[in-house]
Amino acid sequence: PHLSHFMHMLKPRPYEDWMRIDFDFVLCADVFVVLAGESSGAEREIDVAKRHSCPVITETLGGQWVFDGSPHTTLLSALNAVSATSLERSLRNGHKPHVS
Repeated sequence: PHLSHFMHMLKPRPYEDWMRIDFDFVLCADVFVVLAGESSGAEREIDVAKRHSCPVITETLGGQWVFDGSPHTTLLSALNAVSATSLERSLRNGHKPHVS
């Protein structure tokens, strides 16, 4: 949404056009990180991410990061949890890690 804010200054478009563009970005994401604060657009983006099995990390107003219901003190810790969860899922599905 920050990019679309500045793009809108150059070429104004209806709000829903910008949301559709944001959804395209969400669908390309490996993980979706949400900063603390209220945003109806972010809520819609979270819904899209979850419907497409994209991991979502949210920042609380208290400064913690939450992934899969578990709080983390840093964003890096939450990202590591996403990586571990993705690896576990891949191994359960029969994928073998590539080691070089």
